[in-house]
Amino acid sequence: MHEKREIDFAGKVFVVTFAIIAGLAVLFFLVKPYLGLQEQNTISVQGSGEVFVVPDKASIYLSAEVKDKESSFVETQIKEKMNKITAAIKELGIKEEDIETTGYYIDINREWVNNTYLENGFIGRQTLKVSVTDFKKIGSIINVATKNGATSIYNVDFELTKNLEEQKKAEVIKEATKNAKGKAEALTESLGKKVGAIVRVDIQDSPFYYPLRYDTMAAVEKAVAGSAPDQGEGSSGTIITPTKIQVSSSVNIVYKIK
Repeated sequence: MHEKREIDFAGKVFVVTFAIIAGLAVLFFLVKPYLGLQEQNTISVQGSGEVFVVPDKASIYLSAEVKDKESSFVETQIKEKMNKITAAIKELGIKEEDIETTGYYIDINREWVNNTYLENGFIGRQTLKVSVTDFKKIGSIINVATKNGATSIYNVDFELTKNLEEQKKAEVIKEATKNAKGKAEALTESLGKKVGAIVRVDIQDSPFYYPLRYDTMAAVEKAVAGSAPDQGEGSSGTIITPTKIQVSSSVNIVYKIK
């Protein structure tokens, strides 16, 4: 009776041990690529690519600010100002979907006086983002916005439309891949080897480009002042011509060598 129990126990131990070993083996092969345990006879190279592109989209950020003793008055005035600003911008041919609110708040107005904060009524602000692809309209948008109650022009960002961005992303990735392969071929040739199949490819996760920004009102005014004069609210407006934006990418590729 005792002998049978011992046999059963030994069998269970064997099954459990086998299951653990099999599980560890599967786990090893799953995590192997992420542990840097590459197969022998491989090389890892990094390639980079870049292009310089004239942006085809601009985003103008503007806001209206109101201060008053009554919060209800602040709310009403902000609404009225923004309605006037939006209507004036639409008259320039800007579509409603290209005008969006990016910020809105009403809060107690705290002012720093004699080394302490004093409450002085309420303050409210609403911020709009206006997107255009016709850069000739930038100056007119700024002009009509300020004439109709905008108190701040935060910045003008020059960007890429989605279609152009995707097109340039593909170009720089191709260039980075070609660059990486060139490095791999040069390295293997010096070793008397040849480049084999690709084992793994990693593409950078960071942004491909950063918008070109006029980030202060002074910079915007300087750009406007240095451009063609505005011919009125209904005209094409002041022209702001941006410099090119750098679009870049990098890849890491692991090759077999033969």
